[in-house]
Amino acid sequence: MGMDERRQFLRVDAAVAVHYRLRESPERHLTTTVDVGGGGVCLLVPEPLPRGAYVEVELTLPGEPRAIPFTAQVAWCDPAPPPGKTRCRAGLEILFIARQEHDRLSRYCLKKLGGLPPRPPDAPGV
Repeated sequence: MGMDERRQFLRVDAAVAVHYRLRESPERHLTTTVDVGGGGVCLLVPEPLPRGAYVEVELTLPGEPRAIPFTAQVAWCDPAPPPGKTRCRAGLEILFIARQEHDRLSRYCLKKLGGLPPRPPDAPGV
């Protein structure tokens, strides 16, 4: 089963500003996302992050005055930047996020997709 089939949350391609730091380090880094979703994000990082490491993240959505804070865990990371690139990709799974912040992130993803998908004609009413 591929990673896309295991996902419970929608992911959208988006370059969003992110501050992150490994939990055991005081050093904060600024980078961008490759994609974002309700269950996690993919970041561009200057060097590989250790799989399983806990990461404190502040994601700033375009046009939003305040960042979305959450705690994540490194699910996977490229071992090195691809040839000709200076950064590698790291997949982070969101572990702890406030409900209202998760809702903000989900609304952003839906907006990026152009709204909610149409309801099938045989779907029960709300």
